[in-house]
Amino acid sequence: MASSEFLENYKLAEPTIRKLYDSTLRLAILDALKDNPMRLADLRRVVNANAPNTSSKAKDLEGMGLVERADGDFQLTPYGRAVRARTKEALEFYSTYEKFRKYWEGNVTTGIPDFLWFRLSDLNDAQVVETSAKDVTKVHDSFVVLLNSIKEKFYGVSPIFHEEYLMAANMLIKKGVDTQLIVTNDVLKVCAKKGGKKTIDLWDNSKNCKIFGIPDLTVAFTVTENFLSMGLRSKHIPDSYMHADLQSVNPCAVKWGLALFDYYKKQAKPVKLSDYL
Repeated sequence: MASSEFLENYKLAEPTIRKLYDSTLRLAILDALKDNPMRLADLRRVVNANAPNTSSKAKDLEGMGLVERADGDFQLTPYGRAVRARTKEALEFYSTYEKFRKYWEGNVTTGIPDFLWFRLSDLNDAQVVETSAKDVTKVHDSFVVLLNSIKEKFYGVSPIFHEEYLMAANMLIKKGVDTQLIVTNDVLKVCAKKGGKKTIDLWDNSKNCKIFGIPDLTVAFTVTENFLSMGLRSKHIPDSYMHADLQSVNPCAVKWGLALFDYYKKQAKPVKLSDYL
């Protein structure tokens, strides 16, 4: 087998990784001790295990350099605290993918750059809203509710046209909301045609509105001061973005969405809607 720095590092860390990850109880003890030292009796109650098992697994962690004894208490070593923090990050990353596996694997994800895949755990507490045979407008309806909550910032990226979204954008611009839209050139042509002179004048002349054109997109999303709403192009339904929507109001997800918006903004070109008449 070919060797590499990646594999060499794994060989060195393998005993700790295998021993730590093959036992939920060892992980539970590592987590339970994150804030304070504990006596065995208290520790076993927190991790919900009997005394012999708790003691045995705690001693395993001791042998790994993660836990130590002080005046009869079990406590994390500095290395143990660092491992617990790194493990928390790793588990949040993996669990975010697993929670939304159907969403990631059922849609085209190439529109998400690598640096934001590295930050996938920022989306850990999001939810995926899906349409169904009984509720075919569920994604649309939930997105409209979010649109109506915008007060300060409306940053949108879209490869699709929907007349109701055009009306919503116009309303937000008129309200003075900081509006920035990155839209495919084909959709801009439809916006100019459907919106007419009033929309063109509003988009081109409002100081709080900036429009950017881009040739192609495989992601549609809106990020505001308080939410992220993202749709990816389906692998199974041609040109569909409204079958499933990942939504979050967590500040970490909003920052993630703003980073994604900036990524596309660097690729887009400032335009006037009147250019697409």
